[in-house]
Amino acid sequence: MLDERKPGRTATLNYFDWFLTGLRTDTLPLWKSVGAMVDFARNSPDVAALVWPNRSSWAAWRELRNKLEAFRAFATADRWMNDPTDAGGELVVRTKAVAAQSDFLGLWTTEGLGYYFAARALKGNESVGGLLSCQPHGLPERSMIPLHTGMGLALASDALRCLPRSTGGSGARGFVVQYLQRCRENSLDGYVGATLEALGLIARLLRPTMLTELDRQLREINAAWVATFWHGVGRGLYFTPVNVLPCTSAAWPSLKKALSEPPHDVGRENALAGLSWAVALVNVRHPEVLELFLNRHRRSLPVSVSVANGIASAAAVWHAWAPHSNYLRQLCSHQPRGRDDATMTSWERNARTQCRPEFFTTVNQLWQQQRMDELFRVPVSANDKV
Repeated sequence: MLDERKPGRTATLNYFDWFLTGLRTDTLPLWKSVGAMVDFARNSPDVAALVWPNRSSWAAWRELRNKLEAFRAFATADRWMNDPTDAGGELVVRTKAVAAQSDFLGLWTTEGLGYYFAARALKGNESVGGLLSCQPHGLPERSMIPLHTGMGLALASDALRCLPRSTGGSGARGFVVQYLQRCRENSLDGYVGATLEALGLIARLLRPTMLTELDRQLREINAAWVATFWHGVGRGLYFTPVNVLPCTSAAWPSLKKALSEPPHDVGRENALAGLSWAVALVNVRHPEVLELFLNRHRRSLPVSVSVANGIASAAAVWHAWAPHSNYLRQLCSHQPRGRDDATMTSWERNARTQCRPEFFTTVNQLWQQQRMDELFRVPVSANDKV
């Protein structure tokens, strides 16, 4: 329970209200979200300690700014959607225009386009289909991942908004079956996972008490999607209102939740990967943030492939979106400031995967073979238990 007297409480609640309200409607009042986030950051004792001019505080503030920029680009994407009478053709035109923006803002704006495009189609229409699976030719191929993740956010928030709070058992089963079918009907081959992953993200934000039941139903209906679901939960943890503080905060709660909330190995592996995926993609321009995340929390990070998988998958999404960008090369050439053995081992194990020669070959193969779903889950090994 939040202390009534602590600074930042009102701002935190305002931000939380904004996020829930925004995902339940077809508008996101940006001015409330940005103001609440900034007020909370300014009033928080943890963030106030970052004002000292050192490298750690610079990276922490940079991460906060990156989050704000990503939110802003996503939240204002509706400004690009002006003509409801020609939804398909309009999406092609708007997506091409957004792709001409700066790479970083363009990625998050395109995800917002996918969200608003789907949210508008869902308004008053329960049987919507073919949103992206039947789109006219001309959509930039580089835009397909953010368009699908944005559409997934709209599908998931719409579905969970209509799900009664008391739903369980057969009711939850029917919900999951219907939701899986809706993802298939609206996604291109190879992108269903990018759409479905949003169920974990939105469930974690809007209906966290449903996580266990949704997991149980997915295991019984189609266990292949369990990993993708928990990957989305991990990604959602990075954007929870209580995680407005930078990831370098020693009290950062999302890492603990990624390791404790899932009820099985596959869930924990993928929640951690999804969390790392979000940290890496939001801060792709600033490897110092990723370095501090790994250093600050390395004692809590298990020795597994999860973090490396999440970072590499985020790098693959970025490469698919902006193959000519310098950001991945900057990440590969980055040298951690701390050169002790523990720092270098953590960096080499987790942040160098995408620097290997076979990385781009693998990404291109996924694209050509329509297997982009694999960027939204950790491969399940024989030792993992669901």
